[in-house]
This record gives sequence, structure tokens and C-alpha cells, in this order.
Amino acid sequence: MLRGNAVLVVMAAVWCELGFLLTRVPVAWFLVPPLVSAAVFLAARRVFARLPARSAEEQRRIGRLVGLWSAAEGIAFAVVGTVLTNTGSAALIPAALAVIVGAHFLPLARGTPNRLYYATGTAMIAAGAADVLAPGEFGVLALTVACGAVLWATATGLVAEAARRMRS
Repeated sequence: MLRGNAVLVVMAAVWCELGFLLTRVPVAWFLVPPLVSAAVFLAARRVFARLPARSAEEQRRIGRLVGLWSAAEGIAFAVVGTVLTNTGSAALIPAALAVIVGAHFLPLARGTPNRLYYATGTAMIAAGAADVLAPGEFGVLALTVACGAVLWATATGLVAEAARRMRS
């Protein structure tokens, strides 16, 4: 669980940093995402260290599932990025990536099983759609920070859920 949480907080920081790079925010802003990610990760490490380990079989099953859907996600990134670039619509790439990442969470929600991933996927798809439907209103900075916030919220939710399970 800790490894999955670590991926979430790293990707949250990457989304924010990407938005910062694309919009040229003040340099000090670049410090915030790694600090938030570190705080969430340290909380996760403290909580997850006290949980019983998953069986080796369960770890392999989840690893295969995540690997499969991450590969599909990577292929979708390449195809959609190429198509959007070649059709003169490269500005839509961040929104398309948000939709693809969101869609990737939906099968993981069922297969892991983790119901929180349904909300994560839906929120990221909605952020991507908002950026496509109202690009001037939403914008790349709002999109990328929203995606980062969704991933941090998911990581924090997983920690809170694990802490509740330990108390019961």
C-alpha cells in the first residue's frame, strides 16, 4: 500500500510542477508540491507500517492489474498526444492526459478493490473535461493543480481509511 501511495503523491507533485512550468509561476511555488507530497507520504508511512502485509498472491495480482492498466494508459498517452499534435490541437494534451489518467483509475477501483478510486477517476475526468469545455476559464494551471489536489486527496483518503481500519 505504501508504494501505491508513494506513486500517488509523486504524481500529484508532477501534475502541479507541470502546470507551474507551463504557466511560469514564481519560482517559490515549485517548493510547495514536493513539501505537500512529503508530508502525505510520511503520514502514509507511519500508518501503513502498522498494517498487516498483503499476501504475496494478492500483491502479485494487484501488481499485474496496475501494470496492465498503466501500460494501457501509456499507450493512450502516446496515441492521443500524437493525434492532437498532428492535428494542431496540442493545447488539448494536458486535458486529454487528465481524462486518460482518470479513466485509468476506474478499472483499478474495482480490481484493487478500492472504492475511493471511483471518485479519483471521476474527478480527474471532470477536470479534463472542464479544461476542454472552458479552456479560457479553467486553464492549464487550474487543471494541473486540480489533478494534483485530487491525487493528494486520494493518498490522504487512503491513509485515513487505513487508520480507521486499525482503530476498529
